[in-house]
Amino acid sequence: MHKNQNPSTFDPNYSQHPLSAIAPTAQALEQATILFSRLGAIYRNLWIDGFQSVEELNAVKIEWAKQLDRLSPIQIEAAIQACIDSGNRFPPNLPEFVRYATTAPEPLPKSRRKIYQ
Repeated sequence: MHKNQNPSTFDPNYSQHPLSAIAPTAQALEQATILFSRLGAIYRNLWIDGFQSVEELNAVKIEWAKQLDRLSPIQIEAAIQACIDSGNRFPPNLPEFVRYATTAPEPLPKSRRKIYQ
C-alpha cells in the first residue's frame, strides 16, 4: 500500500474466501478490527504501511481474528500492554502477539477489562 493510502474497512464477506478454511466468528472479527485500530494508533505508519493492499489486510485480519477467538479480553489487553512495555518500535507479528497474550498476565484494573466485551 502506498504511503498515506489507508486500507478501506474490513470486508466481512472475505471470510468466505476459499483459502480461509475456518471462518472466524463475527465477535472475533469485531475484536480484530478494534485491535488493528489500536495497533495503528500505537505503531502508526509502521503498522498501516505493513499492508500492501486491502486484500492483504483482510487476509491478515482473518488470521488474527481466528487467534483472538481463543483469547480472553484480559489476555488481549495484556498483550497490547506487553507490546508497549517491550520497547520494540516495530509492531508484533501474530505469533509474537499470541505469545504475549498467553504469558501469565498481571491482573488488569477493572476499568480496562471490558474493552473487548
